[in-house]
Amino acid sequence: MSDGGAFVMEIETPVNKRDLVRLKDKYGREGKGYETEDQHSFNTQNYNHISFQSPRIQHNLKKHFGQCSLTFKRLTDEKFLDELLELNQEDVICILKGQLYNPSNQSIIEAGDSMTVKVLKQCGPLRVVGWDMEILVIKKADRILKISDCVASFLSEKKVKPVFIVPGEANVHLLDSIGRNEGLSFVCIQNEKSASLAVESFCKLRSGLGVLVVSSGASAANTIPGVANAWVDSIPVLVISGQARTDQDTDGRVRQLGNKALSIVDLVEPITKYAVKVTDPIMIRYHLEKAVYLATQGRPGPVWIDLPIDIQGMVIDEEDLKPFDPKEFGSVAPVVDDKCRQQILKMIDLLKHASRPVILAGSGIRSAKAVKEFLGLIDKLKIPVLTSRRGADLVPDDHPYFFGRPSTYGQRSANLVIQNCDLLISIGSRLSIPLIGRNTKAFARAARK
Repeated sequence: MSDGGAFVMEIETPVNKRDLVRLKDKYGREGKGYETEDQHSFNTQNYNHISFQSPRIQHNLKKHFGQCSLTFKRLTDEKFLDELLELNQEDVICILKGQLYNPSNQSIIEAGDSMTVKVLKQCGPLRVVGWDMEILVIKKADRILKISDCVASFLSEKKVKPVFIVPGEANVHLLDSIGRNEGLSFVCIQNEKSASLAVESFCKLRSGLGVLVVSSGASAANTIPGVANAWVDSIPVLVISGQARTDQDTDGRVRQLGNKALSIVDLVEPITKYAVKVTDPIMIRYHLEKAVYLATQGRPGPVWIDLPIDIQGMVIDEEDLKPFDPKEFGSVAPVVDDKCRQQILKMIDLLKHASRPVILAGSGIRSAKAVKEFLGLIDKLKIPVLTSRRGADLVPDDHPYFFGRPSTYGQRSANLVIQNCDLLISIGSRLSIPLIGRNTKAFARAARK
């Protein structure tokens, strides 16, 4: 053991370790056995692992593990050797194949040797004979990330599972990064229209953020049906589209310059809360955070980030990424002002004088994550409750104050209830035409609304 300690790579084998017991453990597990196979996680979809059983190793491919990174390199000329010596002094070099020699042709480092870059520099001038050498570079703290890896890490932080994707040539960096991120899973859909409707439906069921990754051109345009649905129904969906290279931007000169290029942001701006094309790599985190904030805060809705293929593949120091501050939009917390208090007091007074009050509840209650509070409210008020079509599961069918769903899609009894009430309180419903009818004046005809 050296004075500087050792860099340890843990290899999990065998899978069955019931006959082994921890003798010493700083986490307080002395005398206990190791985890059995039923406690292992088998993520067959993710491929951020290294297998030494494969006869073919992908060289110059970096794998991230937390703050660490492992890179397999094949030395082909003097330039690669110079790049090794420019690494941080604490980075570790492991020789997998070949040898390094001194100017006198004496072998000083060979296969199986591991050392820090600092020790490697102390060995003096080095050279490679035959340039048939493979090494493993282990960086203990690697903050240099590809932009697509930044996107995948962000989605993992937001606990987005699964990511809906439609593979294409303009989003290959994103697909690779999503596939390698251990915190993500993904679902491949055959075409963009189906994918956009799938992620929108998934969000409605899950009541959370959904993410769709598509390619450029017609691939992005085919996504519009689901985005339009999300806009009308207030569904938080983040669409990330690939795009042609930034140096192939038309700037309005021609309709299309890059292969499968399309100014998708101009098309989707009217049906999104935020749509932006990323041209500066250090702003990727800012745009992601801003998009998710706008998609989920206030009245939810879809957002769109257009990410050119050359930006996806750029590398950047993680510390250079610009964050988003919600204070750009003023106060973050909702404010109950005097006007709100007056409305509440007025509502209480109307309830006191009503003989046939009814609450009409919509899916906006779920979007506001206020289902628990709403159920508590109707238990206190003890008045009939009706729901819109998308709010149908807000109240259990056997709830004593639930009287069904009005509208052309609902029950006749519920329509009779709402048409004969004298006070209608609508919460979280947009009061669509199928719900209230085209003759809007006849809806709840005798009621204060």
